[in-house]
Amino acid sequence: MSMSSDARNMLIGELSTRTAVSTRALRHYEKLGMLQCERGKNGYRNYGAVSVEWVKSIQFLLSSGLNLAIIAQILPSRS
Repeated sequence: MSMSSDARNMLIGELSTRTAVSTRALRHYEKLGMLQCERGKNGYRNYGAVSVEWVKSIQFLLSSGLNLAIIAQILPSRS
């Protein structure tokens, strides 16, 4: 799934700020296929606005007592 230039609106630091989730955790979610980003020519991760809600959903499920392995099975793959 490719993001258009309109959808690319934040780097990992801004996504971290908007969701109160560490950049390390966001990279981990990406590694598990739970979060999608595109890489710019400079190698930076670029996230669309939908990523904020996606991360909040992951955080909600974690706070409900589910672990990441179960959440990865429940949520559709984002990679």
